[in-house]
Amino acid sequence: MAEALDAHPGLLVAGSGELIVPLAFVLERVREPEAARRLFAGLVIASREFPDGIGRHLDADGVRAALEGVPVRLGALLTALYDAVAAGAGVRSAGTVLPRMGMAVLTRTGLHEAGIPYPHVVRDIRTMVAAGLGGGEGPAIAARRWDTQNRMFRERWGTDPTRYRTVRYEDLRADPAGTVRDLGRFL
Repeated sequence: MAEALDAHPGLLVAGSGELIVPLAFVLERVREPEAARRLFAGLVIASREFPDGIGRHLDADGVRAALEGVPVRLGALLTALYDAVAAGAGVRSAGTVLPRMGMAVLTRTGLHEAGIPYPHVVRDIRTMVAAGLGGGEGPAIAARRWDTQNRMFRERWGTDPTRYRTVRYEDLRADPAGTVRDLGRFL
């Protein structure tokens, strides 16, 4: 999905999103705003993905400048960071992949407060079980877990069509250009 979105001329996917949860933990545990902002910037810059992701479009000083004075909430900081990345890359919008784990800490630290759009890729459970992606727990349990997780995600995000879009993985595979074009309009 990230590669398909990155192919859109107006979008940039910078990194895999692996830093989002550690960044959220920093924000949750550090009280002093300037220290939290400094640690946030330091983790972004020190990330092994920085040189080939954000760092291709924004240097270390640019990261620090983008975060200066921004409210110390995850959504606000990520929005400021990726807006600066988009400006540096000359694209309309930049972002990363939302990790599957850690939703509780992401919520507590303000990810949802910034109006960030979320395309939610959903893969047919039958395909997942057939491909052995059901976690080894058997098809019935895997299907229940899949349904619960996707329903919870839709309940949290699906009330606002300007911020949430379900994308069927199978549609992306069948018509990558059309699906990415639609996502480009959404993002």
